[in-house]
Amino acid sequence: MDVIENLPKGVAALFTGYEYPTLLLLFFISEAGVPLPFPNYLLVIYATYLAAQGQGNVFLVLFVTVLGIVLGAWLLYWVALKGGKPLLLKVGKYIDLRPEKLARAEEWFAKRGGLAVIVGRLTPGLRIQIAIVAGVFNVRPDVFLYSTAISAVIWTSFYLCVGFLLKTGYTAVAAYLSPAYQLAFAAIILSIAAIGFFAFRAKKRSS
Repeated sequence: MDVIENLPKGVAALFTGYEYPTLLLLFFISEAGVPLPFPNYLLVIYATYLAAQGQGNVFLVLFVTVLGIVLGAWLLYWVALKGGKPLLLKVGKYIDLRPEKLARAEEWFAKRGGLAVIVGRLTPGLRIQIAIVAGVFNVRPDVFLYSTAISAVIWTSFYLCVGFLLKTGYTAVAAYLSPAYQLAFAAIILSIAAIGFFAFRAKKRSS
């Protein structure tokens, strides 16, 4: 089944004349922790599909999507930053953040900081939790912002490519959106990030 058919007709209709405000609003809502009735990556795929047909601009799709992601994640981060660990312990059971997971996450954030945010937000199923945990564990606001922006560009770019596949005739892209393919994509990106990180650190030590 074509993935575009999974997008509600009302949402698809909003793309006629209101494509970018729709993208911005829906990504802000979903990244702020309010679940949508469909996977939000379908928005990027559909917007890119339209842009590839001359009904939009792919660079604006990228910019608006990243902006919506960053703003929504920032709101969630800010609430968690102000609420602290007591808030997280209250809501943790609803977002699959048990005490043992929190302990591991706290250690990870203490060691990795921004890299932990990037890795976490590229890991399927952890995007929302990472924003909350980063706020609770007092990741610096500037670190959270640039790390979230980097991960958002990577994530959005992946689904931009899927949208272009639709334009070129590969309509059966559902397999590429399975958790296995998303994990493989995340592993590739993380490997590249890790190589860059260690190369930078080695260069810094030698200087």
